[in-house]
Amino acid sequence: MEGGAGPGGPGIADAPELGAQESGRDEAGQAWEAPELVPGAVGVPAQRRPVAGVRTAAEPSVGRRVSEISDLLEQYPGASPDVKLAVQRRIEALTGGGPGDGRVVVHEAAAGTLRVTAGGALAADLRDRVPRVLDLLAGEADLTRRLTNRLVAGRLGPGTFALAEALRTTAGLDIEHGGRLTGRLASLIRDAPDGEAVLDLAGLLDDPDPPAAPVLCSADLLVAASSLEAYEAGVTPLVLGGLHDTVLLTPWSLQFHEEAAECLAERDAAVRRALSGFTVLNVVPHRSESAPPPQLPGPVLELGGVAADPRRRIGLDELSVHSDGRRAVLNAKGVEEPLLFHNGEHVTALHAALALPMIRLPRLPDLPHVPRLTWGNIVISRRRWSFDRASFEGLGQAAGDGELLVAMARLRESHGLPVTFFAASPRRRRPFYVDTRSPALVEALGRLAATAERLTLTEVSPGPEECWLRDGEQRFAAELRCVYLRSAARAHAGTRPVHAIPSTPPPPIGPATASASLTTSNASPGPGSRPKGTTGVRRAASAGHPYPYPRPGERG
Repeated sequence: MEGGAGPGGPGIADAPELGAQESGRDEAGQAWEAPELVPGAVGVPAQRRPVAGVRTAAEPSVGRRVSEISDLLEQYPGASPDVKLAVQRRIEALTGGGPGDGRVVVHEAAAGTLRVTAGGALAADLRDRVPRVLDLLAGEADLTRRLTNRLVAGRLGPGTFALAEALRTTAGLDIEHGGRLTGRLASLIRDAPDGEAVLDLAGLLDDPDPPAAPVLCSADLLVAASSLEAYEAGVTPLVLGGLHDTVLLTPWSLQFHEEAAECLAERDAAVRRALSGFTVLNVVPHRSESAPPPQLPGPVLELGGVAADPRRRIGLDELSVHSDGRRAVLNAKGVEEPLLFHNGEHVTALHAALALPMIRLPRLPDLPHVPRLTWGNIVISRRRWSFDRASFEGLGQAAGDGELLVAMARLRESHGLPVTFFAASPRRRRPFYVDTRSPALVEALGRLAATAERLTLTEVSPGPEECWLRDGEQRFAAELRCVYLRSAARAHAGTRPVHAIPSTPPPPIGPATASASLTTSNASPGPGSRPKGTTGVRRAASAGHPYPYPRPGERG
């Protein structure tokens, strides 16, 4: 775990030592110094204070620069925001690069281990209400799988094809998305009154079709409450922050859990029940992220990664696709039953057609304003706005901080924008946090707008007063990662009806199961159980106020 209880983490100086952090010597022994802050700049963001007396050092060699940059990058993850700015300025000086279109002032920190027991009203909503929303998305995901499968089978025609041949034949095909939920949402959003802040979908959508294949996913949820004790069933917002089409309850995520072995055994038993009648082929790709991919019960296909159990391997040349022109099936030599891909980073039409349904957040229409979408107290999508570049011209023309704030206030008033939001553009990997009271961040927003045709602005939810996890005066956003398992329709007749949420939550019925903990999930609980988890807390922090932020790839 990186970081510490303080914002700077161990071994990193806080803001008063900023000058010392920026001081050093080049290869020739000449000192370089941090810019001296102008006295009396109280209340002005550090990155916007005028500087004076900058000394120019002799140009260091490439080797010296690389070594110093490496040392600076080691400090960066655990540094406080002010020290991060100092590190960034020094790296810019060493590389010759100038400022970008704005820096992300929100950062992630792991500062110890936290144990939380989710029981009572919160556990009931996680077990009963959240699966109702996920059932809608699961139905759309399975429809996408079936439509794309038919498209792939039509392209292949009747016959049996080696997997490599099937990949070449279907290379130009796009995934055919199920449009049933998407179309209904677009219609409801367009019919909503102008400026409507919230659109509650409960009772407005048809029952989803039960999926024809099992659905496995992990959902990240944020509780919008000042404390967990203040949680009210069916009332307190639960924000759906992200979805992952796999079971993110792995040995890696449970490495600090004292009951890790028992949790994994229960996980595998629950997954086997959900997959009853189906065999999944776990794809182990090259690791592009820090965490290893999950490997669930079943055979393994290695595509750049290494299987935990080599006895379960299936070679790529052992796989084939059988098609009758209407339906395509994945087979393997020596395996009697058909297979379904699980996991993998190859989002192609063939993969979507032959994999477990890949559950996703809903695709929303490209409109100037989309209200917050909820299902009772479950927030499916945050409120968002879309602007073209011309809308931000006033920010680029502002001559000083005062004009910047006035231009931003006019933009907020004309479009009903909140004080804080996230700005996203196609050229940025992460959304950019904006507090409209900060000239520095408003200026960065203007620079970002100048680089893209359109920007999407998304509300901050939960807000700072709705973050139950606190450390002194600081507030942090904490995610509850819940595992959702949905058996196929043929294994369980019927499905839970999706109507308006009743005043009293019904008992858990149907094949949907959810479990939750902070970041890592325990095995699926039964009625009356209280899921719990121990983990390094994922949290977001900034210089003044730590805020939550959308995860990479998140919509809304």
